[in-house]
Amino acid sequence: MIIKPIPELEQIPKLKSKTLPGIRLYQLPNERWVPSVTSVLGWRKRDFFREWRCKVGPQVAQEGAKRGQHMHDLVEAKLEGKDTSKVEAQNPLAGIVGKKLFKTIEPALEAVEILHVLEQPLYSEVMTLAGRCDAVVTADGHLEVWDFKTAKEPKPEKWLLDYYLQVTAYILMIQEITGLDIQRGRVIVSCENGKVQVKKIHYKDYENTLAEEILGYYADLQERLKNGKQ
Repeated sequence: MIIKPIPELEQIPKLKSKTLPGIRLYQLPNERWVPSVTSVLGWRKRDFFREWRCKVGPQVAQEGAKRGQHMHDLVEAKLEGKDTSKVEAQNPLAGIVGKKLFKTIEPALEAVEILHVLEQPLYSEVMTLAGRCDAVVTADGHLEVWDFKTAKEPKPEKWLLDYYLQVTAYILMIQEITGLDIQRGRVIVSCENGKVQVKKIHYKDYENTLAEEILGYYADLQERLKNGKQ
């Protein structure tokens, strides 16, 4: 695995963040606070996820998040050429499922030719969004944004749309901030049943839908503020 930082990405400043009920915010270099990509893309499903968390309870939701984070930690260690066993030892409670999810996704990581950066903070003053992408790599000879997800079983294509829009947003942010020629991304979903979904995307296929979602989010926000709702 070759590790080669990209100067334009290294120059992007770290962003302050804070979490409020139902939303995560980032502070841009111009000091304006904007919502995260996932907060914006989740606005239509806000009530569904609130009901789901109430139904399963906070402990189940937190355990799922820990398993996903454990897999992410293992993926990052693998890409950086580190000893993954040390990561496994740090969180034995999440390690069983997390390790299984990692083993499922591990073969897909072989497509990475060059690792450029992990956990890259990104933002857009044009889209008024910010976030943090999992990885920027070179794969199949192209610069790509990669995003790693977990699930119990493979998701129908229509349920993957938000993931494609998330990666599209990151690609557009990189273009805006750095001017780099990046057009492709990859969503990799590791499933607890041992299956993996690898989806390659081109940002042009989803940028219009992303714009519609952003406009919908801010229209909804304006209406909720008008009516005194959170």
